[in-house]
Amino acid sequence: MKLNLLALTIILLVSVFSQTHLYPSITWEKTVIDEDNTMTGGIAIGRPYIGIIPSNDNYLYCASLNIDRNLVEYSFENNQWNKNIVLSDMNLDGIIIASGRNDNYERIYAIQGKKIYEVWCSFGVWFSNLIFETTDAQINYLIVGDGRNDGINRVYLSSKNHTIYELTFTGPGQNDWDVETINQDMYCEDIGLGKNDSINRIYGVGGNDEWTIYELTYNPIYEIWEKEEVYSYIWETPFTYPSTCWGVSIGKTRIEDDLYRIYYLDVDGDINELFWNGNSWENTCINVFSTTDEYGYGFSIQQWGKPFAFGEFCNNEPPTRMIFINGINSLYYFIYKSGNWERIIIEEIGLPATYMDLEFGCARNSGYPALYSLTLGYSITEFYPE
Repeated sequence: MKLNLLALTIILLVSVFSQTHLYPSITWEKTVIDEDNTMTGGIAIGRPYIGIIPSNDNYLYCASLNIDRNLVEYSFENNQWNKNIVLSDMNLDGIIIASGRNDNYERIYAIQGKKIYEVWCSFGVWFSNLIFETTDAQINYLIVGDGRNDGINRVYLSSKNHTIYELTFTGPGQNDWDVETINQDMYCEDIGLGKNDSINRIYGVGGNDEWTIYELTYNPIYEIWEKEEVYSYIWETPFTYPSTCWGVSIGKTRIEDDLYRIYYLDVDGDINELFWNGNSWENTCINVFSTTDEYGYGFSIQQWGKPFAFGEFCNNEPPTRMIFINGINSLYYFIYKSGNWERIIIEEIGLPATYMDLEFGCARNSGYPALYSLTLGYSITEFYPE
């Protein structure tokens, strides 16, 4: 995870995008859920409710979509999207929804500059709780997971000075959080089974130039974090200064082997895949962008969200897994089959898409997942598979 705003009319724009490919074709129905003319924050899907549990399984949230920077909840009922201002004047950046307290309840965890807030609804009343504030630099990544492989979820965040903080809820008080500092000169961009060996690790870019991807593994015997290099970009282009590697994300993208892989954007904005073969990391560039269609998500706003969304449609035969991404000119996804990647455009946006976040999930509670995106026009858009 009030001051009243002018009611925003929900604009329904229905567009059909269907193409013939080697893989199962998908027709998308586009709906603009909400829009404004001010900069937005990130989006997330979940149910951060305690006590009285609503009928909906999930809701869609936006960190801030208007000039008042309110936290907004969207619910799909009676075949339409409804908007509810959860908390006003929060001025949040990125948000995620997860079980950070290990009590089987989800809560919203949100970035606000150097601060981390926890937001939830208890018996019909919304609460926000400041759980941590850095003293060194702005926070740019926030993840929740079992980083120590002890069955306990923890909240991890990193500052732009490459310092990671680990927060463990010790309860019962709202502010009973134990904070550990992990000085490993890297970000915490994602957490998961990157090596497919049942061990969770933290992955992120680090180093002064931010050209190297690292993994952190917690050693419970020595009670230390062990850092290993995954991949390091070698800059060879003369007379140009490269950007950074970023957007490190873990996901399953292939039906054939059901294994996790790591995806990231290199200094040229190209999508790369990292796979642990049991002995070493294999790096493969799956798409080389032209200068007019590279990924459009700005480096300076990492705290808004991740560049990738991973999805699976089980109603296809065989099931289809995808990598979604926003380009400067288009929204599209990749499908892998029989050794080849196919890039399929969902929509041509037509203008630079700078502020964007992607979520894939079941926000309609229909049992079918959909893709949710922030667009250039500061709107939240749903692409629902037909």
